[in-house]
Amino acid sequence: MGFDTLMNIGGEITIANGEVVVAMTPALHSSGLGNPFAKDREEEPELAAGGNAAGFVLQIRNGPTIYHSGDTAYFKDMEIIGEQYAPDVALLNIGGHFGMEPAMAARAAASVRVKLVIPMHFGTFPVLTQDTTFFRRRSRNRAFRSGSCTQAKRSPSKGKGSSRRGNRCVVRRRADR
Repeated sequence: MGFDTLMNIGGEITIANGEVVVAMTPALHSSGLGNPFAKDREEEPELAAGGNAAGFVLQIRNGPTIYHSGDTAYFKDMEIIGEQYAPDVALLNIGGHFGMEPAMAARAAASVRVKLVIPMHFGTFPVLTQDTTFFRRRSRNRAFRSGSCTQAKRSPSKGKGSSRRGNRCVVRRRADR
């Protein structure tokens, strides 16, 4: 069954011939998925349980340590992720509504003690935060300095003939003096 590649929150696996250690971390988020059988069968629920929300830390030998928060709310144990793994890079959702609002994402960046923040999950549909301005301002107030942010056009996904627009932004930690 491949138990060497199965994992749960709190576990770690080693992949790529020992070059990468992957740790599964907690995330706080719902996990309902649209049930494709619901429209054909009245007894089927419209939403099905999708499993536990999770984040991941990738520790690359002789390379960076990357934390991907997944879709999550801020939680105090993000500090433990920072203590345990000291990530160089963090991908944090800042879109709000379904996950962290920009102010809490800035707090999460400080909690995980990350050197470089890449905000994600924003500007993809109207209910989410549409840009990184507030996040960048809050991050600056939390010992980060602004990096570059651009509006980028993404190429169409295979099989979907439409393109999506999104923002890209990187925020770096100020060098300690």
